[in-house]
Amino acid sequence: MLRAEHLEVAYGGVVALADCSLEVGEGECLAVLGANGAGKSTLLRTLARGVRQREGHLWWDGVRIDRWAADRAARHGIALVPEGRRLFAGLTVRENLEVGGARLRGAEVDARLAEVLRWFPELNDRLELAAGRLSGGEQQMVGIGRALMGRPRLLLVDELSLGLAPLVTRRIYEILTQVAAAGIGVILVEQYTDLALAAASRALVLERGRVAFSGTADELRRRPELLETAYLGRELLAPVPAGAPGEPVAERVATAGRRGAGDGRRWPAVAEVRLQLEAPEKRRIEEAARAAGVDANEWIRRALRGSDGGVKDGEV
Repeated sequence: MLRAEHLEVAYGGVVALADCSLEVGEGECLAVLGANGAGKSTLLRTLARGVRQREGHLWWDGVRIDRWAADRAARHGIALVPEGRRLFAGLTVRENLEVGGARLRGAEVDARLAEVLRWFPELNDRLELAAGRLSGGEQQMVGIGRALMGRPRLLLVDELSLGLAPLVTRRIYEILTQVAAAGIGVILVEQYTDLALAAASRALVLERGRVAFSGTADELRRRPELLETAYLGRELLAPVPAGAPGEPVAERVATAGRRGAGDGRRWPAVAEVRLQLEAPEKRRIEEAARAAGVDANEWIRRALRGSDGGVKDGEV
């Protein structure tokens, strides 16, 4: 489905990714692990076409997509859940979800909303609340749900568990195993290594922008020197056994979550380094809202409802 070969990405003179290759198919879950600043978020943004590589190639269903923009990638089924969720805090949960389904029409939106809420039943009673009033876990559910509204074939989830309680993280992992079982590919960036390896069939470890390991999750579990080195960071939860042959992925994830943080919690050894990039879509919406003489939240509401006032069909 998606194949990347020898990607190199640089910000100015700083190389963030070098010679990075990966492949993911339908219904497959790939965990991307590594220390803060290793290039994980850059990799996801590059796959979603929010960042352009300077070397290497990307294929989607056998078609080269090196020159695709982010909106074209989204239309073809590549959906990114960015670090920090980046919800529209002043809009309701329903409106945030509808933004993800803006390219759907009429009854399609309601049908897809019902499907997403079957994955996230916790949101049923929150639909009319402002997203900014939700807990961190609920906001992460909305962020993933918003991406799923567009019927993606590949879901890219950045820093899934950042700032979330272990029990909430476990619940979201259970949902992602259901998403993958429905045939949607998943690439997730994570530092809860035990949960990630319980959910994923394959893993990629990045060290300073380069691939230090690429293989199955079981193979990585047998490489303690990789899991214990400073560049990966120490495990945040107690280690999880590989599980018996044939044990369902969801059960391994649940077991990992039940073990919890408790006395097994150890924090990453590497300080967090983050490159903040302003989202082009956010800038575009703010500029369009100013031109229409309304705030961004009102502009989005008009776009979702097809109202007049300068909002053209399909702009969100």
